[in-house]
Amino acid sequence: MTLMSSSLYAALAARALSQARASRCRPTTSAHKHTAASSKSISSPSSATAAPSEAGPSRLHHGARELHERRWCGLQLGRKSNRIYYAWTQTGSADTVWSAYLDLRQRFSGADTASFSTEGAALDGNVTPQECRDILNIIGNDAPKTRRGLNRVLRLVSDVRSQQRRLLARLEHVSESDYKARSRILTKEIEAWDSVLSPRMLNMIIALIGKSLRSVGLDEVDQVLDQLLTYEANELSRAAGPSRNANSANPVLTLHSSDILGNLRTAMLSPVAQSALDKKVGSRRREPDFPNLATYNTILDIITRTVPRSDPARSSSSTQEHAEDEEDDAMLKFTEQHLASQSAEFNSSLANKLRRFDLDPEAAPLHLDALERADRLFHSVLNRMQRSSRIEPDPITFNIMITLYCLLDRWEAVHRVIRIMHDRHVLSIDCINNILGRWILRERATAKKHRSDNDFPNPAMDAALDVYRQLRQNLIYLELASHHSFIAYGSHESYPQSKPEMVEAKHRSKDELGFLTWPDRNEPRSTETSRNPADMPSSDAVQAVFGIPRLPQDLVPDEITHALVIRSLTWEGRFGDALSVFKDLVSTPAQLPANVSKKGKIRRADVKTTGESLEEKKMQPTLAIFDSFFRGFSRHGIPSTVVSYDAEQPERSTWKPLSSSISEEEGDQAEQSLLQQKQKQDGPHAQQLQMWRIETFQEIFEAFLDFEPDVRQALASTQTRTPEKPGRVLSRDQENAKHRISTPLGWLSMTEKRNLDALRRAPSSNQLFWILTAIRRVSHDHAGWSLAMWRKVVDKFASNDASSTSSLQGRAHGKLGWNGFVLDNRLRRVLEHLETRLAQEQGQSRNQDQEELWHHGQGERSFD
Repeated sequence: MTLMSSSLYAALAARALSQARASRCRPTTSAHKHTAASSKSISSPSSATAAPSEAGPSRLHHGARELHERRWCGLQLGRKSNRIYYAWTQTGSADTVWSAYLDLRQRFSGADTASFSTEGAALDGNVTPQECRDILNIIGNDAPKTRRGLNRVLRLVSDVRSQQRRLLARLEHVSESDYKARSRILTKEIEAWDSVLSPRMLNMIIALIGKSLRSVGLDEVDQVLDQLLTYEANELSRAAGPSRNANSANPVLTLHSSDILGNLRTAMLSPVAQSALDKKVGSRRREPDFPNLATYNTILDIITRTVPRSDPARSSSSTQEHAEDEEDDAMLKFTEQHLASQSAEFNSSLANKLRRFDLDPEAAPLHLDALERADRLFHSVLNRMQRSSRIEPDPITFNIMITLYCLLDRWEAVHRVIRIMHDRHVLSIDCINNILGRWILRERATAKKHRSDNDFPNPAMDAALDVYRQLRQNLIYLELASHHSFIAYGSHESYPQSKPEMVEAKHRSKDELGFLTWPDRNEPRSTETSRNPADMPSSDAVQAVFGIPRLPQDLVPDEITHALVIRSLTWEGRFGDALSVFKDLVSTPAQLPANVSKKGKIRRADVKTTGESLEEKKMQPTLAIFDSFFRGFSRHGIPSTVVSYDAEQPERSTWKPLSSSISEEEGDQAEQSLLQQKQKQDGPHAQQLQMWRIETFQEIFEAFLDFEPDVRQALASTQTRTPEKPGRVLSRDQENAKHRISTPLGWLSMTEKRNLDALRRAPSSNQLFWILTAIRRVSHDHAGWSLAMWRKVVDKFASNDASSTSSLQGRAHGKLGWNGFVLDNRLRRVLEHLETRLAQEQGQSRNQDQEELWHHGQGERSFD
């Protein structure tokens, strides 16, 4: 998001104000008369050079009146522009900015639209190109996952394109009249409006189309094709140019014919010859501006998001069955025919757009299954990217392909993509996390289909732990390499093992590999630990999940890997393993040494600084990790009854496990829960299932309350900013980094402000619900203790948003205020239920105390 310069609007307003004061009068003519007069004066430029005696007094008065009105419009424009700037910098609300834009657009719809001078920079809607770009950024940041925000963006884009077409028509008219000065002014203005809809902005718009809804279908694909085809049509008309010579379009036709001929010649080559040719001419080929690699990745991701959507064939079949039952209903038949005609029309329109964009027109018919349709459309776009645009996939493209193949349950294709990435040395930890998470979910869904008992151990979790062991082992070798610079690390070359070594490694136990352990810096390092990590044996789990014998040595687990493993372990009730991975996380360095030579060795000069950076900062848990533990307590928590409840300090209350005896009030639910607990005790992880007690919950809960985000992550860009070089052209991101916004932590850029807001985001309403559910589960739904623990959560995340004083107090103690603390209706109902129960219990205890006092008084009287 760019920050609009207030000096630009201040200078514009000051200039217009000085000119208005010099005129000493305000125009009274209407906007329509002013527009007609302006167009008349522009259509006859020779009249401006005529002698004053020939023009006459009326002509001089008309020119002065026109100049006065133009100056007054400039003054009002400066005020309205400052209103948009104030609405953004002070409130930061997209709704306020959008209402200001609509008000400005409507009130100045009759402004001087025919003036081509520099003073009339705002056309039609009186919004400059810079303002349009800023408004797009503001609304675009508010648009994700909301249809309203997307509609605003598309409407503003439509206004910009209308302005481009209007200027192109005027430029063509001026070029025919051979007015060079006006042609230059219009050309600069067109370039300014073209910079608004840059390829980067179009990529953002396409991404918003795919993320505006939770589910994506063919409607969103149709909107993406509209944006792409409109851009191509504008570029083709721009390439033809406003010329009176009809042969000006020949270069464009020649260019397209050469592209078609090149595609034909490429199709006749074998894949090996195509790869060799691409490597030979790849360095000399310039990447197209649009659609570029980022655009193709966005389109492929949108197509992938269409897979989880429900199959439309099922809804159509159910509609047909319902129609057969209601044959007498004429209105229902008419509605069905209307929907069928709309579907056929949409199908033909979509096929036409696919054909125009050089895609397979039969890739997305409505009668196909959603999975097959996504598969066809995905590979059609991928084929166009490689053949027509001559763009090779990057790691992001491969990761999107992995996501699609996992959703289609085609693990052979997943293994093929992993092998290609491994051969090209582009395999990243993001792909590993993507496959690992979907592997666990796939096996879990398969287990639910074939077994009624969902608590049965998942075999995919053991394979995931084996993968985590190998990633962890790579991290341990990296720690050793930071102290011993002669240890080879990070090399992609594979070292073959002898057969005795492979047999010995196969029978080696997992504990000898250092599972879930971090090497002590003070203990002596043995020669067995210091051997090359490439000599690690191949893993059957890695082969089954990824299709390769071992993972590359440059892959180490990150925060997402730890969170993924912890979430899977807590879902299965393996508290001990999840806590061990949690300890691994908080003991793992956050900044790993990156100065590795081409041979895989760390230089001696970087060893000291690397070791210091490793000791300075460790990884921190995230809210997602704590949410995994709270979900585990909600699922596997062992209820406890209170022995002595301390109302002043509830954390000091004493508890005991719930007895196996079942009261009459608890009924069948308690009997069923005890039966499930007995079944869990017979499982392979029965000992870990017994650890979900209220004592362990309090430890996790205290760590959760002490959690604070690391502000250095949001402010890292200011510390690592490179100095500017003289004569260097800065990119847009570097220019945006210069602008600052005042915050309680100082002047920050917009990127740093967004990162800071993301770190200060409070738990969502769904996460808060699982926290409250875990509290109620371990305390056997004790109303007083549950509400006391819940108040601690509210005090941590909601008090800093309640008032500015509490926010200042939080910052005084070195803590940040949180934002986005919202309670939904489900949470409110649960809290009202607990408060009602607590009031009833307090009323009953009060009545019991009064009865005891009354009986005690009666006893004393009888004794007297």
